[in-house]
Amino acid sequence: MDELGRGTSTFDGYSIAHSVLTYLATTVHCRTLFTTHYHMLVEDFKSIPHQVGLYHMQSAYEESSDRVKFLYKFVPGVAPQSFGIYVAKMAGINVR
Repeated sequence: MDELGRGTSTFDGYSIAHSVLTYLATTVHCRTLFTTHYHMLVEDFKSIPHQVGLYHMQSAYEESSDRVKFLYKFVPGVAPQSFGIYVAKMAGINVR
């Protein structure tokens, strides 16, 4: 599931994502890859490690070149930060 709740207000989207993830983890018990930009979900779900695992795609920010390097490794833990602005710059989008 990708970006569940996007396109709504922050709290509506967060509520939708939280409800669906809770249902999948505690009722359905199915394997699901769930991606989100709602970082608040990390705090809510990190305490149930047998039901929800936190992973991210590893990357490295190179300060000298102001670029993000994608390492293509799925690793445990939470992404250290969002690199959206840097990725937009790499794509040629004028970011102020």
